[in-house]
Amino acid sequence: GGDMPTDRIEGRIAYLHAELRITEAQMAAWKEVAAALRANAKRLTEAKSDEGQKANASLLERADAQERLLAARLESIRVLKSATAKLYLMLDDAQKRSAEELMAPYLSIS
Repeated sequence: GGDMPTDRIEGRIAYLHAELRITEAQMAAWKEVAAALRANAKRLTEAKSDEGQKANASLLERADAQERLLAARLESIRVLKSATAKLYLMLDDAQKRSAEELMAPYLSIS
């Protein structure tokens, strides 16, 4: 999926902004997408650095950690999907084609 350490997300956001050729008119909607990407990177980083990931974690602690990680992934997709939906409506056909390819990993849990 689009899991990204917090320290690398700014580079990804800049790359997406350039590749999608976001226009001035699209900036407000793009900023929501960028904010969602930042929040998601933070959320997933926190969920992954969970206590349950420790080698000596019990079966149930590991299950709890997995549950929190999946909940974080679900919340991340919801937030990003909502922001992306607004931006998508404003994109031209060429931008939509780029978005289909470039945004897909961020809206996937695989």
